[in-house]
Amino acid sequence: MDKHFFSKINLDIISDTKELYVGYSGGPDSTALLHYLNSNLDIKLTAVHINHGISDRSKNWEKHCSDFCKQNKINIICESIKIEKNKSIESEARRLRIETFKNIVPTSAHLVLAHHLGDRVETLLYRLFRGTGIKGLSTFSDQAKLGTLKIIRPFIKIEKSEILNYLNEYNLAYVEDDTNSDNLYDRNFIRNEIIPMITSRWPKASQKIAELSDFANVENILKEAYLDKLLCELDVGFGIKLDDLASFKRPIRNELIRYWVRKNGYAVPNKKNIDEINKIFIDSQPSRKSTVKWSKSDKTEKPCKIFMKSNYLIIEEDYGV
Repeated sequence: MDKHFFSKINLDIISDTKELYVGYSGGPDSTALLHYLNSNLDIKLTAVHINHGISDRSKNWEKHCSDFCKQNKINIICESIKIEKNKSIESEARRLRIETFKNIVPTSAHLVLAHHLGDRVETLLYRLFRGTGIKGLSTFSDQAKLGTLKIIRPFIKIEKSEILNYLNEYNLAYVEDDTNSDNLYDRNFIRNEIIPMITSRWPKASQKIAELSDFANVENILKEAYLDKLLCELDVGFGIKLDDLASFKRPIRNELIRYWVRKNGYAVPNKKNIDEINKIFIDSQPSRKSTVKWSKSDKTEKPCKIFMKSNYLIIEEDYGV
């Protein structure tokens, strides 16, 4: 085990499997992770490279990844995805990546991703600036599940500088996506401009922001347990009885609506949608035609509508979007 690097890495989270699939873009983070795992673990590794087809250099990056794996005797699977032009590139790429991973990684194996400390900070700030609640402050952790897909992130406490030092020490070649320097993208602006400015003034800011995310994760777990209990007590099946919903104080009512909608797989209503639901169904006398609709602009989650039937609030997919 190479103890010279990554002292904060947690490999115990991958002790319950005999096979790992590693998300491998060819960039610095995934290159360091793949090389480290291959050098330090006696376990079957398969790299998964997803070609997004966005850059003119995509084919070159794919070849680089194939050559790197051949050189290091690592199995590799290369898949291509096609992003529709009328959808958000970042959101659609993420959705298609997850879909591809689910199709490739067997339930007996784990998917390993190279998210590091800086990624957590970037994600939290991005959500904060766009507007978020406790759930949004809870960024990704070292372990997660998406359906039957188990995701692990050994680098979650690792600084980007450590990764670059590792690459330099072992003289590892990697690809660089030139779009990462384009500050027209919000995440790039946060990563390239805002975070360096913050850490130049407060050197431990990244660790403190990550701690905030950890606290938010615990708060979110407790909140969802409470909301689950409320939904069970309300015996939600056909819908939520309007009088029962109105009996809660507004902050709890708002969170209950959001959780109920999200648990049913629909796009979560934003503050404007929640305010409209309260105004139409709680603060006034709704009619049979009263309806509130919402959707996500990138169409990554099912659009939803809420309406009243027999004094119950009902949610269902809005097929009119």
